[in-house]
Amino acid sequence: MADVKMPRTFKVGAKAVEQARANRDPNLKAPATAKLSVDKNGVEYRRWVESGTIEFAYSEATADGEQTVHIIALKPRAGEPNFGKLAFFRLKVHPDIAEGRAVDPETEKKYGWLTEKALTALVALIDVTNLTPKSGEISGQLLSTLFPMKDQKNKGPLVGKVVAVKIQQRKNKPPYDAERQYQEDAELFLAAPAATASTGGLKK
Repeated sequence: MADVKMPRTFKVGAKAVEQARANRDPNLKAPATAKLSVDKNGVEYRRWVESGTIEFAYSEATADGEQTVHIIALKPRAGEPNFGKLAFFRLKVHPDIAEGRAVDPETEKKYGWLTEKALTALVALIDVTNLTPKSGEISGQLLSTLFPMKDQKNKGPLVGKVVAVKIQQRKNKPPYDAERQYQEDAELFLAAPAATASTGGLKK
């Protein structure tokens, strides 16, 4: 039986926390419909904001043990485009980069932008759920409490919190599209609006 890799605990460095908060769009407004954009490679992206309740949250290690993955399952509110579904978001963080440690150029190239993107959403989630300590520090102990191991996924303090998420959806390329046609990522977590009316979007 293969050894189970344990997710590495880490403290998010002060600079990384500051950058994650700076990456937010303070002027973000929930769109009436999903916004379509196309990158230079012809990949289509759709973005919209949807509110819901966190059903569970946990952490695990990637297969190579290099990254810690924070999994959030969100149940959309009634009236939202995907009410009745369960939305899953995976935030992958390289612990050394998050802590501000020096890494080799190859590691930085491979994991740097992914970690920055994940931390932007992760720190926002902690902030909007009012779980950030007064110090503003995102410690390893805090992350382990918020994202326990999978067998404790229903017991963390994030469970039951109502949030809004800025979703980015892109169409998967072969061969990944055979298993899942689309990939959804959480670009940012926001305070959920009081109203339950739909913020607009497209079902996949």
